[in-house]
This record gives sequence, C-alpha cells and structure tokens, in this order.
Amino acid sequence: MKRALSILLLGLLTLWGYGQKDFPIIQRRNGKAGCLDKKGNVVIPFEYYSLEASEAGMFRARKGDGHGLVDFSGNVVIPLEYNGIWFYSEGRIAAQQYMVGNGFIDIHNNKVIPFIYSDVSEGFHEGLAAVSIRQKHEEWYGYIDTSGRTIIPFIYAEAFSFQHGMALVRDSTNHYGFIDKLGKVVIPFDFDEIQLPDRSEMFDDSLLTLEEMYIERWEFPEGLLAVKKHNRWGYIDSTGKVVIDFIYFGATNFRNGMAEVSLVGSEAGPRLPFFINRQGKCIIDCGNSK
Repeated sequence: MKRALSILLLGLLTLWGYGQKDFPIIQRRNGKAGCLDKKGNVVIPFEYYSLEASEAGMFRARKGDGHGLVDFSGNVVIPLEYNGIWFYSEGRIAAQQYMVGNGFIDIHNNKVIPFIYSDVSEGFHEGLAAVSIRQKHEEWYGYIDTSGRTIIPFIYAEAFSFQHGMALVRDSTNHYGFIDKLGKVVIPFDFDEIQLPDRSEMFDDSLLTLEEMYIERWEFPEGLLAVKKHNRWGYIDSTGKVVIDFIYFGATNFRNGMAEVSLVGSEAGPRLPFFINRQGKCIIDCGNSK
C-alpha cells in the first residue's frame, strides 16, 4: 500500500504559517511558489512548482520532476535531484530515485540506507521505520533501524509507525494486530478493520506538527480504538482488552468523551446513528439505539 504522505495542501500550509513564529508565508506568483517574511520581503524566490512545510525548519521543494529541501532562508539543503522527498526524522530523510527505489539520506545528502525499498514514507519513529519490498509481485512490510539493519522481517501486508513501543500491522490473512519492537505479538491479529483516527480532529491543530497532522497514523483516541471483528465494531484499549462489545454496524473513534455508532437495522442495513460514552452508554439520540 502506498500512502501519499507528501501531498500537503498549499493553501492549508499558508494559513498555518501565519500563526507560527518566524515561519515564512507560502504564496504563489505567476504560477510559481515562493515565500515572504512577515514584513513582505521575499525570502524564498518564486521559482518552485511547489513548497511544502516540514517540521525540520525546511521546505520540501519541487522544480519540474526534481524534489529536494530548502531552508527557511531559501538555501538549498538537499539538491532537487530526487523524485520524492518525505520528512526528516531521527537523522534520516526518506527519498525516492526514479527507476531505482526508495531509501534514506542524511542532512548532508549522503545515502545512508540503500534505495532498495518500495515504500519508506512512514519514516523513522522510536528508532525503527516501516518499509516494504516487493516479493513475487506482492508488497511486504518489515522494520529496519537507522543503520538499515532489518529488525522485524518482511512478513506483513501493511505496517504503521511505532508509538509507545508498539506498532499496528496487518498480517498475510488481512487481519490487524499489534507487535512490539522485537516483533512479538502484543495484541492478537483478531480484527478485520481498524478505524484510523483523524489526528487533525483529535487535537488542537496548533499543538500538532505538520507531519502529525497529515501522516496516516494509528492511535488510541482517549484510550480506546474502534476495531471491527466478525463484521461488527467494538472498542479495545491499548492492552487489547475489549471495553465495549462488538455489536455495532458502524463506529467512529472517541472525541470529547463520546463516539458515534449505529446498530444493524431490520433489513441488514444501519439504523440512524447515536452517541455513546466510554462506558458504552447512550448519551445522545438514544431513540436510535433501540
């Protein structure tokens, strides 16, 4: 699975920039992107096809098919010689070279992990990166450390970044579970689907880095995660304990202490939704829960 993590909307980034200290303001002139400081002075010339902000004090910049990194003063940090650049984390920058593959460079543009992978776009988190290789026309995920050493073998159909010592993965039977940094299963592969939270809705945007806002990443919002088992949704906690039973036709993750759910109707379709609290008790639109 390819997650297009580098697609950040220019307009949203421009608005975000107004609220950040010393953050250049992205604008477009004659179809080209550049940046102004808060006094209106040009700090990055209007010569780029696109500019995308990064939490590393740099912009992902594009000219034609070339991608690289430019700092907030307009200095080119990584030459625009790659076909894709993702974000900078733990001293490694995920990058793509056309007809070669994906790998990692450092801030000095040294290739520190070979360009042999199909997907590296999750980047490094807690010392490990979820990366994929193609085997017999199929894509399989595993985890490498910052030296490029394989730590967890390439046996997963999908893999996400580590958080709090564990990662969400999908196995070869298309079931989801959680593993630790040694690859040991900590929450069994019992789930057909996982409701990935929208991080931009979970938190105040001003508290999120741009990477956190837009990268598809699992989380236990308010301590619970909506998961699907045997065609019904329920909720588990971070230990894998079932907190709210699998009885729902549809379910969202919790926000502000409540989640929207629906039950199966008389013709195997959903009833109108209602809202429950973290104990599974209906609190809003309870007529739809009967």
